Amino acid sequence: MGKMAEGTDLSNKYTEEQIAAFNELASTAEKLGIPFDEFIDNMDEINSTNLRRLKTIVDKTDAKIVISSSLKNSYYHTGYLSKKLKDIINELERVGIEVIDITPNAKTREEEINLYLDMHPQIEKFCVIDDDYEMESLKENLVKLPSQMNEGQMGLEDIHMNMAIKTLIKQKKQ
Repeated sequence: MGKMAEGTDLSNKYTEEQIAAFNELASTAEKLGIPFDEFIDNMDEINSTNLRRLKTIVDKTDAKIVISSSLKNSYYHTGYLSKKLKDIINELERVGIEVIDITPNAKTREEEINLYLDMHPQIEKFCVIDDDYEMESLKENLVKLPSQMNEGQMGLEDIHMNMAIKTLIKQKKQ
């Protein structure tokens, strides 16, 4: 217990929850064949094509962005939340995408989003763009992205952009 990588003892510096988050990140880096340090340094780079597509969604629907991300949770547990999340928000705002809030932490992404919606009853329309398919209560408003682990598929593609626009224009909050 307390080992993230060979020869790295974390048990004296971090909680078990933080160590589990580090280990999850290390496992993902290993699956992708990327050195852990490089994976951490580059995990928040936003693909410019995906950014352009998100901007198109916002421009065509007047959508507002609320961030709910598994990265947010990993950062929360490892202590990286403030800087990394601020970097993401700054990158979005640099291209004119306003981030109005961040979902609270909960057991699942679905719970985070539902809790946020419960806290903000004025929200009439919403769209969840995610690669987490386990959101039964949100399925009518979910645009499913391919897993980031699939080679050649990098998140928000034109088909997803168009589905999100359609969802925001036609659907009302359930």
